[in-house]
Amino acid sequence: MITLNRRDVLRITAAGAMAAGALPALSQTNRPVKIGFLSGMTGLESILGETQLNCFKLAVDEVNAAGGIAGRKIEFVVEDDQTTTRGAIDKSRKLITSDKVDVIIGLLASLTHVAARSVTGPAKMPLIYTTYYEGGVCEPHFFSTGQIPNQQIVPTARWLTSNVGKSVYVIGSDYIWPKKSTEAVDAAFKQLGGKLLGAEFVPFGTQDFAPILNRANAAKPDIVWLMVAGSDAITALKQFKSFGMKQQLVHQGLDDVISSAHPELTAGAISNQSYFMSIDNPRNLAFVSSTDFWPLNTTVTTDPFAVISITFHLLPAFIGKR
Repeated sequence: MITLNRRDVLRITAAGAMAAGALPALSQTNRPVKIGFLSGMTGLESILGETQLNCFKLAVDEVNAAGGIAGRKIEFVVEDDQTTTRGAIDKSRKLITSDKVDVIIGLLASLTHVAARSVTGPAKMPLIYTTYYEGGVCEPHFFSTGQIPNQQIVPTARWLTSNVGKSVYVIGSDYIWPKKSTEAVDAAFKQLGGKLLGAEFVPFGTQDFAPILNRANAAKPDIVWLMVAGSDAITALKQFKSFGMKQQLVHQGLDDVISSAHPELTAGAISNQSYFMSIDNPRNLAFVSSTDFWPLNTTVTTDPFAVISITFHLLPAFIGKR
């Protein structure tokens, strides 16, 4: 369970006040709150989709056990966007028109939030995106509870330039998240007296990273920053290790799911996310050791746990302003 301090409550309440017109008048009825959970259960991001769904279900169980949202229980519908733009569009439309949900939560790859917004925006359907992303979206019915570059990339760049080195080479997947995030890396390193030596982007499903890794190695950066998405990241990590490259490896997508499955690939790498199971404090140790919080067939949670939990604490603030 995540509890919020006074600062969090003030921030969330302010967000709810600004967005009060975006959500339906849920508090004025006794019917259940119906949430559409939309994410990549298959396709490129399936390695993370199941974990995101488990985190969502844990949050639903917690909120329902505490009396629901504004006294109303949560019901939900799960849809798979297949980590494709077509899937995100079709399933968003289904959740709105057929399932008649009150809000859509989830999504992983940035290409899916872009696609989903083409449906949810005109329909005035609240879309809460719970994954860290490239930032820059300001729309009345879109809300992000994941990290954006000034919360993730900038602090990482500050630490790297102070402790590792001043030069970086980026290798990423060819879509909006890595490309826009690389712009943030470039800006942050320049401000800190560093330099982006190069950036290359590969199609989904790339199997051979050797040419790019050779070029990255030849550039002699202090840091190689990977932004390769989903299961493709495993392929890239394996080849990075097999090349014996000595540069500091950074990938903000590395989490407990990937590190627990492939510790030999992630050892020594640096990541920046909003939650790790390995956080060593009494609250987190109590959480990860308590079977009360693990009703599902899972032993690993990750960044979506913290983000989705915060998202569920946001909903009453929105509803309470109606």
